[in-house]
Amino acid sequence: MYSFAQHPSVGLCLDEPLYSRHLLENPHLERPYAAELHASQPYSADLDKCWDVLRSQSEDPSRPAVFMKHMAKHFPCLKVPQQSQEVTEQFLLRDKHLLLLRDPLKVINSFSKGAPCTLEEIGLADLVSLYDVLTGSGERVDRGNVIVVDSERLLADPENTLRKIMGAFGFGEGGEEKMLTWPAGPKPYDGVWASHWYGNTHKSSGFSAKTTPPAYKTLSAGNADLYRTALPLFLSLLGRCVASPTFGQGRAPLHYAGERGGGGALLPDAAGALAAPAAAALARGAAARAEIRVKAGKCLAMRAVLERVRGDVARRRAAFPFGEAHSAAQMREAVFQVLAANGMRDGVRVEVVLAALGAGRGTTLVVSASWEEGGGEGTGGGADAGGADADGADAEADTDIPEFS
Repeated sequence: MYSFAQHPSVGLCLDEPLYSRHLLENPHLERPYAAELHASQPYSADLDKCWDVLRSQSEDPSRPAVFMKHMAKHFPCLKVPQQSQEVTEQFLLRDKHLLLLRDPLKVINSFSKGAPCTLEEIGLADLVSLYDVLTGSGERVDRGNVIVVDSERLLADPENTLRKIMGAFGFGEGGEEKMLTWPAGPKPYDGVWASHWYGNTHKSSGFSAKTTPPAYKTLSAGNADLYRTALPLFLSLLGRCVASPTFGQGRAPLHYAGERGGGGALLPDAAGALAAPAAAALARGAAARAEIRVKAGKCLAMRAVLERVRGDVARRRAAFPFGEAHSAAQMREAVFQVLAANGMRDGVRVEVVLAALGAGRGTTLVVSASWEEGGGEGTGGGADAGGADADGADAEADTDIPEFS
């Protein structure tokens, strides 16, 4: 909001104009500033007036553009499914929408400082639903009206990311450099809740990517379950984000771990619980490990590497009897999952571990990925662990990475 307020075309910023309506419809949600909030948004008791406020502000001819900051969890109060097609098109499907996505682990750590954390409160399910409303309503949707942005990418490369956003929204060239900084301190368009939630934001005067890892608090049992529920929702939108040249560089990569026949999962920690059996198997010699290099949208010699790993594990069957092993197709799919979830297409090392669990249980597969030193989009690759030439001497076995969805 502070960034967009600096753009010369933005004549007005509204801070969560549906917040009061949201609380009125959810009286179980307690906020210390509720009375002040309701007084600041007196239209909220009447649903039709809520729509009128949104429409009238955005249709004011004296303002080239109006920026409205919303929380996705506030949108159910508009009762969109019950509205006529005309009403919905007048606001939701006509205006431009920027969906800002944030890692649920960071959301939970942040939100739980001020209020009890639930799936309803962090709003990821509502964000996914809103995305579906904006992009899945058939022929009457202009699919150019929605952009999803990962906050990590915005912080890592604000100028290029903002240029992509503003260009896609039809603002033309120029103005993005003004959006990179803003005056520190409270703003006249802040909501009345600013003193409760905007403390760190008021200290800021521009985008700043943290150079040290965040100090995550250990999640409570309830918040740990919440994170496991929220992560698939987050990942479903992550692949739809607008890319920037440093896509993926500001985020700890997600990894894959899964037992044959039991399904797998993308995890933020390669040493997580599902990966522990593979680590133990490696220690006792019951697993095989290999590396795949990713360069210019190709996994170098991937088929040969995966078959070699499967062969190495098969030769351990006599010493460590196990059941059915992962197929090469399953392993390839896991590699593609990891690359897609992390936005990785170039300058990447993928480690594949296939472990024999013994006792007839089958195998555990762990796929982890990391940027090469100085890696990222546009950087070079090298040879994979099996010695394939970096420039594709074994080009017939190189595997193209599917395009981003």
